[in-house]
Amino acid sequence: MMNLQLGDIQETALIPLAIRVNETKRRNARIHDGKAVDTLKADWMEDI
Repeated sequence: MMNLQLGDIQETALIPLAIRVNETKRRNARIHDGKAVDTLKADWMEDI
């Protein structure tokens, strides 16, 4: 595992990504962003 240090701006950028993942997982989602889902599933997210 990598020891990843994110700054304030990088952490803030994860908020819209997480919102896109939540929307994608809804049953009647208006957007489908598989790439966002894959990004948040990445192993490096466990270190944050």
